Amino acid sequence: MNKKISIGLALTLVILTAAVSFTLTMSYSQQIYNKLLPDLAGRLDRRFELEEVEGVVNAHYYYVDRINNNTLNNFLADGYITGIGDSYSSYLTPAQYREYTDKLEGKKHGTGIVVGHKQDCLCIYVAGVAPGSPADKAGLEKGDSITKVDGNEVNLESYDELLAKLEGMSLKTVTLTYKRGEKEKTTGLMIGYELQSVVFSLHEKIGYIRITGFFKSTPGQLENAVKELTNKGAKAFIFDVRNTSEGTIKYAASTVDNLVPLGKEGSQVIATAYKTPEDFKAKQNAYDTFPSTPKELTLAPMIVLINSKTSGPAELFAVTLTDYKKAELCGVRSAGNDSMQNLLPLKSGGAVLITVARVRPYVSESYEDGLQPHIEERLDADKELILDRLSFEEDSQLQAAYESLMEGLE
Repeated sequence: MNKKISIGLALTLVILTAAVSFTLTMSYSQQIYNKLLPDLAGRLDRRFELEEVEGVVNAHYYYVDRINNNTLNNFLADGYITGIGDSYSSYLTPAQYREYTDKLEGKKHGTGIVVGHKQDCLCIYVAGVAPGSPADKAGLEKGDSITKVDGNEVNLESYDELLAKLEGMSLKTVTLTYKRGEKEKTTGLMIGYELQSVVFSLHEKIGYIRITGFFKSTPGQLENAVKELTNKGAKAFIFDVRNTSEGTIKYAASTVDNLVPLGKEGSQVIATAYKTPEDFKAKQNAYDTFPSTPKELTLAPMIVLINSKTSGPAELFAVTLTDYKKAELCGVRSAGNDSMQNLLPLKSGGAVLITVARVRPYVSESYEDGLQPHIEERLDADKELILDRLSFEEDSQLQAAYESLMEGLE
């Protein structure tokens, strides 16, 4: 026997079916949107918050007509990158982007003068001179007092303006008048030079090499330093990467490749970068690789100096030498930064330097907890602050490495 249903019940069933279909469709659509636009709700919240703040400013800010849009946009971009909570990522304005890429290419702004403060001196005090810089080639030394720049006397009113003349890129010259003791000299300097990221010296049989950053020119500079020290009789080497964090993983790998043979531990790469935690853990789907080559400068015993500010590319340099059993570490535990950054340009002319992957070195599983030195030696806190100005004898970490190598040579 057929049963009939009322028109009202039929309509209810149709509406209910449509509602269920709509819900399922919306749920499926949301999944698609989440794949195409991750965290869509979060994005909308940020946009609404920003629009509300902008509305308050436009409606109530007394000096609204003084707002500089370029400055505002730069701060908004910088704030976004700061807000992601990664201290190794940053936003670069167009000027900062140009300066950063110049540095990676091995070009350096300025004259190479490290400016310091000296009491009772109305001058630009030379606290240091970068090796190979125009100031170094012109004969300026630590302790000199610059009294005139392009003929203008340095005083309280002119100090900042004249100091700014020592910055900039090449194709500009500046004339300096400076005092050394009672003698006054005048010299002309070209602004802009090749960055010397490798500084070296010989101490009896020990070659000392300081690496301040890993840039395009660093591998070649290191090779030249090793060859020159070897020709002068170096029998062992100290590599100093304390306070070193600048540069890229790529250039650090190229630099250390000078010192290690072709890899044999199942992989002929110095390091591998992975984009996701899952890939990093499983050692699959490499984002980038940094190969080792047969080229190797065969050296005697080596020690690498590290400290808590040895970070990123410098840590890869250090851990690679220990992975290949080429060197021991001396100092204190390093920073523990195994992330890799890429520089991505923006349409505005600026760029974002952002963490894109984690790095796994040749043998070690990771260095995210920092590198533990084989020879632990601490510096006094006050000496840590002036590390680059310590003499060979004042630097207890350097002395510990030196004595260890000398014992091995005896």
